[in-house]
Amino acid sequence: MESLSKKRKPDGSSLSNNGLFKLKRANNEINLLSNKLKSYTYEPCTYSLHQKFQSLKQGMEDLKKGNDELISSVEQGNTIVDDISEKVMEQIRAFNELRMGIFDYSNLVKTH
Repeated sequence: MESLSKKRKPDGSSLSNNGLFKLKRANNEINLLSNKLKSYTYEPCTYSLHQKFQSLKQGMEDLKKGNDELISSVEQGNTIVDDISEKVMEQIRAFNELRMGIFDYSNLVKTH
């Protein structure tokens, strides 16, 4: 019973594996969102929508590039565990903001 009540501190490999999983999943979702935006139903019809579209497209490219760099550095073991978890959380926050931006954009396109 004593062993169940003690909380184990996760080791570096489990943190990095969890971070890798989250980043890879985010990359997959970025690819899905990118394909969604390439659909003709999401083509911008005004200048402001075109600007928003270009901004989202650039954001997806930047986020995917950042995720790929972080994934490769974790796989090579070039990062410190504390840095990994902090960077992963930053990337996930940025991904969630991007996803909300794409959701807002899709609603705007549908109303035009």
